[in-house]
Amino acid sequence: MLIKNNNSKIPLAPNFVLREFWKGEDFEMPDALIQAAQVIRYWHNGRVTVTSTLRKKDTFGLHRYGKAIDLVATNNNAKLAMIDLFYFEVMSWVNGKGSELVENLRRLGVTGFGLENTCIHIDCRDADKCNRNDNYGSYLAFIYRQHIDEFGTLIIDENRAI
Repeated sequence: MLIKNNNSKIPLAPNFVLREFWKGEDFEMPDALIQAAQVIRYWHNGRVTVTSTLRKKDTFGLHRYGKAIDLVATNNNAKLAMIDLFYFEVMSWVNGKGSELVENLRRLGVTGFGLENTCIHIDCRDADKCNRNDNYGSYLAFIYRQHIDEFGTLIIDENRAI
């Protein structure tokens, strides 16, 4: 799907419009990520905001190519709860206990699940960048923690596959 024009109210999914995904530059995004964002919005009762899609200036990761989305709870008080719930769902899947949410995302084609300190992250990565397999193919679950130090430098505290 071509993501362009941040003023557009063209519906991409039942509860998303184009401008929610556009972050300053036109780009192609896998349809699976748009559908997955909708699944997550349903899962979290509609209180989800897209915070990041394309970030060409990144030095690593799939945001550079428009193949990743970061989402947060719309209500700041619920942000950490949403991240914790997503963490629980992903870890249940990784540990073989199942998760309706993760199964729905895997069925759509999501292959990356980031457990971050400020958001949840989903992406569509190639199989050679994955470390796990399930009935839907290869996928990667990872933990990524960062902070900005007193000089404004991004410090990566943790970046590892789980």
